[in-house]
Amino acid sequence: MHDELIEHCERFRSLIVACDPKSLFETLKGFPHGACEDASLLLARYLGEKGFGEFRHMAGKRGDRSHAWLQQGNVILDITADQFSDFPHGPVYVGTDGDWYQAFAGHDSGPADYSKYGDYIEAMLSASYANIMGQ
Repeated sequence: MHDELIEHCERFRSLIVACDPKSLFETLKGFPHGACEDASLLLARYLGEKGFGEFRHMAGKRGDRSHAWLQQGNVILDITADQFSDFPHGPVYVGTDGDWYQAFAGHDSGPADYSKYGDYIEAMLSASYANIMGQ
């Protein structure tokens, strides 16, 4: 299952990269820079649709920079950490090494479901998701 998760995360990231930024919600236009929260929420939807279950939305700050990622048990999933020059892994990370993430003092923000953020965010991210999946 680990290899399947990696493949799906890589695929989803490549779909975002292939999108015309104008077709994406404002927060995703500079992907991966500044896109971690919404990209993580969209990834959770994608993986949920692929049968991988529920993911937790993790968020934290390190100095003046914030970051968000997904977690399922002790498995971390991150498709935007390469925006940080000190990230020790590649553009897609699926694994259990949480050392780098500890500096963000991440907290569990609940289920990774963007519908909980209100109608506007849900509409914008749903439209972005449709455009991403149309690639």
